[in-house]
Amino acid sequence: MRAPLLAIRRKTRVQHSGTSPGQSNEGSANLTLAVQRALRSLDYYMGVDDGAANPDFAASLTDLQFDSGLPMTGEIDGATLQAIRRRLYLAKHSSGDAS
Repeated sequence: MRAPLLAIRRKTRVQHSGTSPGQSNEGSANLTLAVQRALRSLDYYMGVDDGAANPDFAASLTDLQFDSGLPMTGEIDGATLQAIRRRLYLAKHSSGDAS
């Protein structure tokens, strides 16, 4: 199953109000929810998967950005999405399977 996050191609910034430039509240919440779930699977986020850009979520993004050598903004952007995709790919393909 392909996560919705993997299909995202454009730069998106989540503001603390939960809206993004050029994006509806629902679209922003869907993106934030997908990123929350991805960060949870990578052991970065332990908060509630609710689609809300809260302080725990921003801190999780900042941690991932730091570990990825990115500017630590605590916001979703193209480089952060690419780093998440790369980490998800590596996690999936480095499970130790020799098959």
